[in-house]
Amino acid sequence: MVRHLPIIGFGPNDWQGPWMNRQEILSRLGGRGWPVLYTTGPRHIWELGSKAWTAAPLLGRIDRHDGVLVDTPGRLLSRWQRVGPWDVMVRRRFARRLRRAMACAPGEPFIAFLFDPRFYTYLAALEPRYVLFHIYDYFHFDGDDRDSRAAAAGLEALAKRADLITYAGPMMDQCLPASEWARARLLANGTNAAAFRAGAELPCPEDLARVPARRIGFVGNITPKVDLALVMELARRRPEDHWVFVGFPSFPAGALGADAARLWQDCLARPNIHWLGGKTHDVLPEYAGHMDVHALPYRVDAPGLPWTRYINPLKLYSALATGRPVVSVPLASIKGLAHVVDMAATPEEWAQALDRALASGGVGTPPLRQAVAAQNSWETRIDELESWLSELIGASAIG
Repeated sequence: MVRHLPIIGFGPNDWQGPWMNRQEILSRLGGRGWPVLYTTGPRHIWELGSKAWTAAPLLGRIDRHDGVLVDTPGRLLSRWQRVGPWDVMVRRRFARRLRRAMACAPGEPFIAFLFDPRFYTYLAALEPRYVLFHIYDYFHFDGDDRDSRAAAAGLEALAKRADLITYAGPMMDQCLPASEWARARLLANGTNAAAFRAGAELPCPEDLARVPARRIGFVGNITPKVDLALVMELARRRPEDHWVFVGFPSFPAGALGADAARLWQDCLARPNIHWLGGKTHDVLPEYAGHMDVHALPYRVDAPGLPWTRYINPLKLYSALATGRPVVSVPLASIKGLAHVVDMAATPEEWAQALDRALASGGVGTPPLRQAVAAQNSWETRIDELESWLSELIGASAIG
Protein backbone atom coordinates (compact mmCIF):
# COMPACT_ATOMS: atom_id res chain seq x y z
CA MET A 1 0.00 0.00 0.00
CA VAL A 2 1.25 3.47 -0.86
CA ARG A 3 2.35 5.68 2.00
CA HIS A 4 -0.37 8.22 2.77
CA LEU A 5 1.48 11.48 2.41
CA PRO A 6 -0.13 14.71 3.65
CA ILE A 7 -2.19 16.50 1.00
CA ILE A 8 -2.79 20.26 0.96
CA GLY A 9 -5.60 21.00 -1.47
CA PHE A 10 -6.36 24.41 -2.98
CA GLY A 11 -9.79 25.07 -4.48
CA PRO A 12 -11.88 28.12 -5.37
CA ASN A 13 -15.09 27.22 -3.52
CA ASP A 14 -15.87 27.15 0.20
CA TRP A 15 -15.97 23.62 1.61
CA GLN A 16 -19.28 24.25 3.35
CA GLY A 17 -20.92 25.53 0.16
CA PRO A 18 -22.34 23.47 -2.73
CA TRP A 19 -20.36 20.28 -3.18
CA MET A 20 -18.11 20.12 -6.21
CA ASN A 21 -15.70 17.43 -7.30
CA ARG A 22 -13.10 19.01 -5.01
CA GLN A 23 -15.02 17.97 -1.91
CA GLU A 24 -15.93 14.59 -3.40
CA ILE A 25 -12.32 13.70 -4.19
CA LEU A 26 -10.61 15.07 -1.09
CA SER A 27 -13.17 13.77 1.42
CA ARG A 28 -12.78 10.27 0.01
CA LEU A 29 -8.99 10.46 0.15
CA GLY A 30 -9.36 11.61 3.75
CA GLY A 31 -11.66 8.67 4.44
CA ARG A 32 -8.99 6.30 3.11
CA GLY A 33 -6.35 7.55 5.51
CA TRP A 34 -4.69 10.38 3.59
CA PRO A 35 -4.17 13.41 5.86
CA VAL A 36 -5.94 16.18 3.91
CA LEU A 37 -6.23 19.94 4.41
CA TYR A 38 -8.35 22.12 2.14
CA THR A 39 -8.02 25.87 1.65
CA THR A 40 -9.28 28.59 -0.66
CA GLY A 41 -6.09 30.59 -0.05
CA PRO A 42 -5.67 33.79 1.96
CA ARG A 43 -8.16 36.61 1.75
CA HIS A 44 -7.61 39.60 -0.53
CA ILE A 45 -7.65 43.24 0.48
CA TRP A 46 -10.41 43.93 -2.06
CA GLU A 47 -12.76 41.89 0.15
CA LEU A 48 -12.53 44.62 2.79
CA GLY A 49 -16.02 45.50 4.03
CA SER A 50 -17.79 42.55 2.39
CA LYS A 51 -19.96 40.10 4.32
CA ALA A 52 -17.33 37.39 3.95
CA TRP A 53 -14.66 39.73 5.31
CA THR A 54 -16.77 40.77 8.27
CA ALA A 55 -17.63 37.17 9.16
CA ALA A 56 -14.04 35.93 8.89
CA PRO A 57 -11.92 35.44 12.03
CA LEU A 58 -8.99 37.77 12.60
CA LEU A 59 -6.27 35.11 12.59
CA GLY A 60 -7.99 32.27 10.77
CA ARG A 61 -8.84 28.81 12.05
CA ILE A 62 -8.75 25.20 10.94
CA ASP A 63 -11.65 22.82 11.66
CA ARG A 64 -12.44 19.25 10.67
CA HIS A 65 -15.29 18.49 8.28
CA ASP A 66 -16.03 15.26 6.39
CA GLY A 67 -12.68 13.75 7.36
CA VAL A 68 -10.72 16.77 6.08
CA LEU A 69 -9.09 19.73 7.82
CA VAL A 70 -10.73 22.85 6.41
CA ASP A 71 -8.99 26.22 6.58
CA THR A 72 -10.94 29.40 7.23
CA PRO A 73 -8.48 32.18 6.36
CA GLY A 74 -8.32 35.23 8.62
CA ARG A 75 -8.42 38.94 7.89
CA LEU A 76 -5.03 39.88 9.32
CA LEU A 77 -2.86 38.34 6.62
CA SER A 78 -4.69 39.37 3.44
CA ARG A 79 -3.10 39.61 0.03
CA TRP A 80 -2.48 43.02 -1.49
CA GLN A 81 -1.11 42.33 -4.94
CA ARG A 82 -0.29 45.94 -5.72
CA VAL A 83 2.12 46.00 -2.80
CA GLY A 84 4.61 43.38 -3.92
CA PRO A 85 6.70 42.85 -0.76
CA TRP A 86 3.59 42.61 1.41
CA ASP A 87 1.98 40.12 -0.98
CA VAL A 88 5.09 37.90 -1.00
CA MET A 89 5.25 37.97 2.80
CA VAL A 90 1.56 36.98 3.09
CA ARG A 91 2.01 34.01 0.77
CA ARG A 92 5.07 32.82 2.69
CA ARG A 93 3.37 33.07 6.06
CA PHE A 94 0.24 31.45 4.74
CA ALA A 95 2.24 28.52 3.35
CA ARG A 96 4.08 28.15 6.67
CA ARG A 97 0.76 28.07 8.51
CA LEU A 98 -0.59 25.29 6.27
CA ARG A 99 2.56 23.22 6.61
CA ARG A 100 2.48 23.62 10.37
CA ALA A 101 -1.16 22.50 10.49
CA MET A 102 -0.22 19.32 8.59
CA ALA A 103 2.96 18.75 10.64
CA CYS A 104 5.07 18.92 7.46
CA ALA A 105 8.60 19.43 8.71
CA PRO A 106 11.20 20.92 6.34
CA GLY A 107 12.31 18.25 3.88
CA GLU A 108 9.37 15.95 4.61
CA PRO A 109 7.45 15.02 1.45
CA PHE A 110 3.87 16.12 0.96
CA ILE A 111 1.47 16.75 -1.92
CA ALA A 112 -0.01 20.03 -3.14
CA PHE A 113 -3.29 19.29 -4.93
CA LEU A 114 -4.38 22.31 -7.01
CA PHE A 115 -7.86 22.59 -8.50
CA ASP A 116 -7.27 25.93 -10.20
CA PRO A 117 -4.16 27.34 -11.95
CA ARG A 118 -4.53 30.62 -10.07
CA PHE A 119 -3.10 28.88 -7.03
CA TYR A 120 0.21 28.24 -8.80
CA THR A 121 1.78 31.27 -7.12
CA TYR A 122 1.68 29.51 -3.72
CA LEU A 123 3.94 26.65 -4.76
CA ALA A 124 7.20 28.57 -4.37
CA ALA A 125 6.46 29.30 -0.71
CA LEU A 126 4.84 25.93 -0.02
CA GLU A 127 7.66 23.80 -1.50
CA PRO A 128 5.76 20.50 -1.92
CA ARG A 129 7.54 17.36 -3.07
CA TYR A 130 4.69 16.47 -5.43
CA VAL A 131 2.18 18.64 -7.31
CA LEU A 132 -1.19 17.40 -8.60
CA PHE A 133 -3.32 19.51 -10.92
CA HIS A 134 -6.96 18.59 -11.53
CA ILE A 135 -8.75 20.36 -14.39
CA TYR A 136 -12.36 20.42 -13.19
CA ASP A 137 -13.52 22.68 -16.03
CA TYR A 138 -12.11 23.96 -19.30
CA PHE A 139 -9.94 26.86 -18.12
CA HIS A 140 -10.30 29.76 -20.52
CA PHE A 141 -8.35 32.95 -19.87
CA ASP A 142 -8.44 35.09 -23.00
CA GLY A 143 -8.95 38.53 -21.48
CA ASP A 144 -6.43 41.31 -21.98
CA ASP A 145 -6.49 42.45 -18.34
CA ARG A 146 -3.70 41.76 -15.87
CA ASP A 147 -5.60 39.04 -13.99
CA SER A 148 -6.42 37.09 -17.16
CA ARG A 149 -2.83 37.26 -18.36
CA ALA A 150 -1.56 36.14 -14.97
CA ALA A 151 -4.04 33.25 -14.87
CA ALA A 152 -3.05 32.11 -18.37
CA ALA A 153 0.63 32.22 -17.39
CA GLY A 154 -0.17 30.28 -14.22
CA LEU A 155 -1.95 27.59 -16.23
CA GLU A 156 1.06 27.07 -18.46
CA ALA A 157 3.53 27.10 -15.56
CA LEU A 158 1.45 24.73 -13.45
CA ALA A 159 1.01 22.30 -16.35
CA LYS A 160 4.79 22.08 -16.70
CA ARG A 161 5.44 21.80 -12.95
CA ALA A 162 2.73 19.26 -12.10
CA ASP A 163 3.82 15.69 -11.48
CA LEU A 164 0.31 14.43 -12.21
CA ILE A 165 -2.36 16.16 -14.32
CA THR A 166 -5.95 14.90 -14.32
CA TYR A 167 -9.05 16.26 -16.02
CA ALA A 168 -12.75 15.79 -15.35
CA GLY A 169 -14.19 15.39 -18.84
CA PRO A 170 -13.30 14.66 -22.47
CA MET A 171 -11.42 17.46 -24.23
CA MET A 172 -10.84 19.48 -21.04
CA ASP A 173 -7.15 18.65 -21.35
CA GLN A 174 -7.10 20.75 -24.53
CA CYS A 175 -6.82 23.86 -22.36
CA LEU A 176 -3.25 22.75 -21.57
CA PRO A 177 -0.22 23.58 -23.69
CA ALA A 178 -0.06 20.97 -26.45
CA SER A 179 3.25 19.71 -25.08
CA GLU A 180 1.46 18.47 -21.94
CA TRP A 181 -1.56 16.71 -23.50
CA ALA A 182 0.06 13.28 -23.46
CA ARG A 183 0.70 13.46 -19.71
CA ALA A 184 -2.89 14.26 -18.67
CA ARG A 185 -5.15 11.46 -17.42
CA LEU A 186 -8.94 11.39 -17.40
CA LEU A 187 -10.39 11.39 -13.87
CA ALA A 188 -14.04 11.87 -14.75
CA ASN A 189 -16.70 13.04 -12.35
CA GLY A 190 -18.54 10.28 -10.52
CA THR A 191 -21.40 9.82 -8.10
CA ASN A 192 -22.36 8.37 -4.75
CA ALA A 193 -24.36 5.75 -6.61
CA ALA A 194 -25.74 3.91 -3.59
CA ALA A 195 -27.08 7.09 -1.97
CA PHE A 196 -28.82 8.34 -5.11
CA ARG A 197 -30.20 4.90 -5.87
CA ALA A 198 -31.76 4.84 -2.39
CA GLY A 199 -33.17 8.37 -2.75
CA ALA A 200 -36.45 7.23 -4.25
CA GLU A 201 -37.07 4.96 -1.26
CA LEU A 202 -36.80 7.88 1.16
CA PRO A 203 -39.81 10.10 1.90
CA CYS A 204 -40.36 12.85 -0.66
CA PRO A 205 -39.25 16.19 0.82
CA GLU A 206 -42.21 18.36 1.82
CA ASP A 207 -41.41 21.23 -0.53
CA LEU A 208 -40.99 18.91 -3.49
CA ALA A 209 -44.16 16.99 -2.62
CA ARG A 210 -46.13 20.20 -3.15
CA VAL A 211 -45.05 20.29 -6.81
CA PRO A 212 -47.44 18.35 -9.09
CA ALA A 213 -46.34 15.30 -11.03
CA ARG A 214 -44.51 15.51 -14.35
CA ARG A 215 -41.56 16.99 -12.44
CA ILE A 216 -38.60 17.80 -14.67
CA GLY A 217 -35.70 18.24 -12.31
CA PHE A 218 -32.44 20.16 -12.43
CA VAL A 219 -30.37 19.52 -9.31
CA GLY A 220 -27.31 21.76 -9.31
CA ASN A 221 -26.03 25.32 -9.35
CA ILE A 222 -27.96 27.74 -11.55
CA THR A 223 -25.43 29.74 -13.56
CA PRO A 224 -25.21 31.39 -17.01
CA LYS A 225 -24.26 28.02 -18.52
CA VAL A 226 -27.82 26.76 -17.90
CA ASP A 227 -30.05 27.44 -20.93
CA LEU A 228 -32.81 29.29 -19.09
CA ALA A 229 -34.25 30.57 -22.37
CA LEU A 230 -34.78 26.95 -23.44
CA VAL A 231 -36.42 26.16 -20.11
CA MET A 232 -38.72 29.17 -20.48
CA GLU A 233 -39.73 28.14 -23.99
CA LEU A 234 -40.46 24.55 -22.97
CA ALA A 235 -42.40 25.67 -19.90
CA ARG A 236 -44.50 27.98 -22.09
CA ARG A 237 -45.20 25.29 -24.68
CA ARG A 238 -45.89 22.56 -22.12
CA PRO A 239 -47.78 24.04 -19.15
CA GLU A 240 -48.60 20.54 -17.87
CA ASP A 241 -44.89 19.95 -17.12
CA HIS A 242 -43.39 21.30 -13.91
CA TRP A 243 -39.72 22.28 -13.94
CA VAL A 244 -38.05 21.98 -10.53
CA PHE A 245 -34.72 23.63 -9.73
CA VAL A 246 -32.80 22.57 -6.63
CA GLY A 247 -29.59 24.58 -6.29
CA PHE A 248 -27.88 27.87 -5.62
CA PRO A 249 -28.18 30.69 -8.20
CA SER A 250 -24.82 32.22 -9.07
CA PHE A 251 -24.68 35.02 -11.62
CA PRO A 252 -21.31 36.80 -11.92
CA ALA A 253 -20.90 40.51 -12.49
CA GLY A 254 -21.02 41.71 -16.07
CA ALA A 255 -23.41 41.51 -18.99
CA LEU A 256 -23.45 37.71 -19.15
CA GLY A 257 -24.43 37.37 -15.50
CA ALA A 258 -26.97 40.19 -15.70
CA ASP A 259 -28.70 38.60 -18.69
CA ALA A 260 -28.87 35.23 -16.93
CA ALA A 261 -30.21 36.85 -13.74
CA ARG A 262 -33.01 38.52 -15.72
CA LEU A 263 -33.92 35.23 -17.39
CA TRP A 264 -33.94 33.55 -13.99
CA GLN A 265 -36.42 36.09 -12.66
CA ASP A 266 -38.59 35.49 -15.73
CA CYS A 267 -38.47 31.76 -15.00
CA LEU A 268 -39.54 32.28 -11.40
CA ALA A 269 -42.57 34.25 -12.59
CA ARG A 270 -43.97 31.19 -14.43
CA PRO A 271 -46.41 29.00 -12.47
CA ASN A 272 -44.84 25.76 -13.74
CA ILE A 273 -41.22 26.61 -12.89
CA HIS A 274 -40.36 26.02 -9.24
CA TRP A 275 -37.20 26.85 -7.30
CA LEU A 276 -36.80 24.98 -4.01
CA GLY A 277 -33.58 26.75 -3.01
CA GLY A 278 -30.12 25.40 -2.37
CA LYS A 279 -29.74 22.21 -0.33
CA THR A 280 -26.91 20.51 1.50
CA HIS A 281 -25.30 17.63 -0.37
CA ASP A 282 -26.55 15.00 2.08
CA VAL A 283 -30.24 15.57 1.21
CA LEU A 284 -29.86 15.82 -2.57
CA PRO A 285 -30.53 12.09 -3.16
CA GLU A 286 -34.06 12.34 -1.79
CA TYR A 287 -34.80 15.32 -4.05
CA ALA A 288 -33.27 13.65 -7.11
CA GLY A 289 -35.07 10.39 -6.36
CA HIS A 290 -38.50 12.00 -6.59
CA MET A 291 -38.17 13.70 -9.98
CA ASP A 292 -39.97 12.18 -12.96
CA VAL A 293 -37.28 13.24 -15.43
CA HIS A 294 -33.80 14.69 -14.99
CA ALA A 295 -32.85 17.48 -17.40
CA LEU A 296 -29.42 18.83 -18.35
CA PRO A 297 -30.30 21.94 -20.40
CA TYR A 298 -26.92 23.55 -20.92
CA ARG A 299 -25.94 26.30 -23.34
CA VAL A 300 -23.44 24.89 -25.81
CA ASP A 301 -21.16 27.20 -27.81
CA ALA A 302 -23.02 30.24 -26.50
CA PRO A 303 -21.47 33.70 -27.00
CA GLY A 304 -19.24 34.49 -24.05
CA LEU A 305 -19.23 30.85 -22.93
CA PRO A 306 -16.83 29.08 -25.31
CA TRP A 307 -15.95 26.44 -22.70
CA THR A 308 -19.46 25.04 -22.23
CA ARG A 309 -18.94 22.45 -24.96
CA TYR A 310 -16.52 20.71 -22.55
CA ILE A 311 -18.99 20.41 -19.64
CA ASN A 312 -18.99 17.07 -17.82
CA PRO A 313 -22.00 17.56 -15.50
CA LEU A 314 -21.32 16.51 -11.92
CA LYS A 315 -25.03 15.66 -11.65
CA LEU A 316 -25.13 13.28 -14.65
CA TYR A 317 -24.29 9.97 -12.96
CA SER A 318 -26.29 10.96 -9.88
CA ALA A 319 -29.34 11.39 -12.11
CA LEU A 320 -28.70 8.00 -13.73
CA ALA A 321 -28.31 6.40 -10.30
CA THR A 322 -31.92 7.30 -9.47
CA GLY A 323 -33.08 5.17 -12.39
CA ARG A 324 -35.21 8.05 -13.71
CA PRO A 325 -35.05 9.07 -17.40
CA VAL A 326 -32.41 11.65 -18.32
CA VAL A 327 -32.62 14.20 -21.15
CA SER A 328 -29.59 16.31 -22.05
CA VAL A 329 -28.19 18.59 -24.68
CA PRO A 330 -25.53 16.81 -26.76
CA LEU A 331 -22.23 17.10 -24.90
CA ALA A 332 -18.87 15.59 -25.77
CA SER A 333 -18.71 14.08 -22.29
CA ILE A 334 -21.87 11.98 -22.75
CA LYS A 335 -21.75 10.92 -26.41
CA GLY A 336 -20.95 7.39 -25.29
CA LEU A 337 -24.09 7.26 -23.13
CA ALA A 338 -26.75 7.43 -25.85
CA HIS A 339 -28.12 4.10 -24.60
CA VAL A 340 -29.16 5.69 -21.28
CA VAL A 341 -29.46 9.43 -22.04
CA ASP A 342 -31.86 10.97 -24.55
CA MET A 343 -30.07 13.84 -26.29
CA ALA A 344 -31.89 16.87 -27.67
CA ALA A 345 -30.67 20.16 -29.10
CA THR A 346 -33.71 22.18 -30.24
CA PRO A 347 -36.94 22.94 -28.34
CA GLU A 348 -38.74 20.56 -30.70
CA GLU A 349 -36.30 17.75 -29.95
CA TRP A 350 -36.59 18.47 -26.24
CA ALA A 351 -40.38 18.28 -26.39
CA GLN A 352 -40.17 14.91 -28.13
CA ALA A 353 -37.59 13.59 -25.66
CA LEU A 354 -39.67 14.70 -22.68
CA ASP A 355 -42.71 12.97 -24.19
CA ARG A 356 -40.70 9.75 -24.52
CA ALA A 357 -39.45 10.05 -20.95
CA LEU A 358 -42.85 10.73 -19.42
CA ALA A 359 -44.88 8.34 -21.55
CA SER A 360 -42.63 5.31 -21.91
CA GLY A 361 -39.66 5.74 -19.58
CA GLY A 362 -37.24 7.31 -22.03
CA VAL A 363 -33.94 5.92 -23.28
CA GLY A 364 -32.71 2.82 -21.48
CA THR A 365 -34.25 1.14 -18.45
CA PRO A 366 -33.96 1.96 -14.73
CA PRO A 367 -31.64 -1.05 -14.06
CA LEU A 368 -29.44 -0.16 -17.04
CA ARG A 369 -29.16 3.48 -15.98
CA GLN A 370 -28.32 2.46 -12.42
CA ALA A 371 -25.73 -0.02 -13.65
CA VAL A 372 -23.98 2.73 -15.63
CA ALA A 373 -23.99 4.94 -12.53
CA ALA A 374 -22.52 2.15 -10.40
CA GLN A 375 -19.68 1.73 -12.87
CA ASN A 376 -18.93 5.44 -12.47
CA SER A 377 -18.97 5.78 -8.68
CA TRP A 378 -16.61 8.11 -6.85
CA GLU A 379 -15.10 5.08 -5.12
CA THR A 380 -14.08 3.71 -8.52
CA ARG A 381 -12.57 7.07 -9.42
CA ILE A 382 -10.56 7.23 -6.18
CA ASP A 383 -9.29 3.68 -6.72
CA GLU A 384 -7.86 4.92 -9.99
CA LEU A 385 -6.42 8.08 -8.47
CA GLU A 386 -4.73 6.11 -5.68
CA SER A 387 -3.10 3.83 -8.25
CA TRP A 388 -1.64 6.90 -9.97
CA LEU A 389 -0.45 8.28 -6.63
CA SER A 390 1.27 4.97 -5.98
CA GLU A 391 3.07 5.24 -9.31
CA LEU A 392 4.03 8.82 -8.57
CA ILE A 393 5.36 8.35 -5.07
CA GLY A 394 7.23 5.24 -6.08
CA ALA A 395 8.72 2.27 -4.34
CA SER A 396 10.72 4.36 -1.87
CA ALA A 397 7.50 5.64 -0.34
CA ILE A 398 5.81 2.26 0.05
CA GLY A 399 5.27 1.21 3.63
